[in-house]
Amino acid sequence: FVGNDRSTSALHQALIGVEIVGAAPATRPMAVGQLDGVTNFYLGNDRSRWRENALSFAEVSYRDVYPGIDLLYRFSGDNCFQFDFVIGTSGNAEDIRVRFHGHESLSVDDSGDLVVRHRDGHCVYRKPIVYQQLADGARVALPARYAERSDMTIGFELIGSFDDPRACVIDPELIYGTFFGGVDQNKASGSGFDGRLAATTGGDVLFFASTWPEEFPKAEAF
Repeated sequence: FVGNDRSTSALHQALIGVEIVGAAPATRPMAVGQLDGVTNFYLGNDRSRWRENALSFAEVSYRDVYPGIDLLYRFSGDNCFQFDFVIGTSGNAEDIRVRFHGHESLSVDDSGDLVVRHRDGHCVYRKPIVYQQLADGARVALPARYAERSDMTIGFELIGSFDDPRACVIDPELIYGTFFGGVDQNKASGSGFDGRLAATTGGDVLFFASTWPEEFPKAEAF
């Protein structure tokens, strides 16, 4: 988060960290689902920093972060950042514990969404979607909710029973996330704007700022 304290005109930022508590330390990321095309990165005049023909993938997978449970990171079709826990037949959903760092409070609202608050705003993880996938590709939804643990972690509670022979997917979804910037400083400062960083209902970012890196995206900028 980046925010502005209107009482002092001070600019400050906050990093909200997410820790998978008790995850297997030996697990390593694996790229899954190679996408079409490649990406080239030309940073400055130093050719040693250039990277060409970088491959892109649909997901990043961590196998067995807990016994019988894999963790997947991906973007959904509507550009929501997602991390899915895939629970195999030997896995137990109660093993999953997520701890947030750098926030002020956590709460589950009336809709079942998890709200992570900081002094300058909040981010929302939608009520977890939990399902089992059948052989024909159809999904069977399972009722579930966030569970606040006594050790200040967040877990998942599956309500009722489910079909053990099939894997179960827990899918919490971060409503909005994006990346911008470059290799140098980007600073939302100046005068005349109370809200220097904002997102529209259509998902666009409005950023009133100064920037140093030449590679900062300037398409359709004013």
